[in-house]
Amino acid sequence: MAVNARAKTRDEFPLGGDQGPLLVYLDLSVGGQPARRLHIELFHEELPVATDNFRLLCTGEMKGKGKVKVLWFKNTRFHRVIPGFMMQGGDITHVDVQADAFL
Repeated sequence: MAVNARAKTRDEFPLGGDQGPLLVYLDLSVGGQPARRLHIELFHEELPVATDNFRLLCTGEMKGKGKVKVLWFKNTRFHRVIPGFMMQGGDITHVDVQADAFL
C-alpha cells in the first residue's frame, strides 16, 4: 500500500522534449513491508493516448463513471508476478484492501 505517497498532478510530470522523458512512479509494498518506489518511463511520443491514460491512473486524475468518481492504481494489487520477467496488476475495478501486495 502506498505509504505517505503524494500523488502528483499531470502538470508536475514532464512530457518529453527539453524536459526529458515522461516519468511516473508507483510506491509498492509487499506483506506490510515499507513501500519501495518503482520508476516507470513512458514513451509519450510513440503512444500518446496510452501514456496519458496510464499517467492519469497513477496520479488519480482519471475520471470514473456513475458512482465511481475517480479511477487510479492506489491500493490495487499485483495478481501475477514472474520473477525476472514481469508483473501484472492494477485492477482498478476490484480493489482488495486486504491483499498482501499493493501498488
